Amino acid sequence: MQEEETMPQPEAPQAVEPPVETAPEPAPAPAPEPEPEPEPLEEIKGEKGPDTQVVFVTTKGYGIRTSFSYFRKGHRASKGVKAIILNEKNGELAGMAVAKTGDTMCVVSKKGQAALFPLDEINLKRRAIFGVRIMKLDEGDKVIGVTVI
Repeated sequence: MQEEETMPQPEAPQAVEPPVETAPEPAPAPAPEPEPEPEPLEEIKGEKGPDTQVVFVTTKGYGIRTSFSYFRKGHRASKGVKAIILNEKNGELAGMAVAKTGDTMCVVSKKGQAALFPLDEINLKRRAIFGVRIMKLDEGDKVIGVTVI
């Protein structure tokens, strides 16, 4: 018997993997700028005489207009003063505004109803009352905005 010569077998070519491309690393995001500190509430500008008034409007369309002089200046830990009586009839407080005699008021509801009227149409009352109806609303509607023009 003849011995078979074993011939060296050629090595199988190894698969060469293409280099894996990695996405370039994103540049680090710049540090966010700190938000500015909220400015402290400023005092109401102007003369606080008998013609300066505060108007409160509730979600169910009731409101009062009272003289600014009925509100005393408090201090840091004061309880404040009751400005309007809130209940199920007149709803929650929707907004307030500071106005002068002769200003015009605009009240807007959630369903898009708007009322624009002279502020003098609301009788000037003392604070802590239920208020008078200033806007008649449809069922399910409520006041969402108050402004003085």
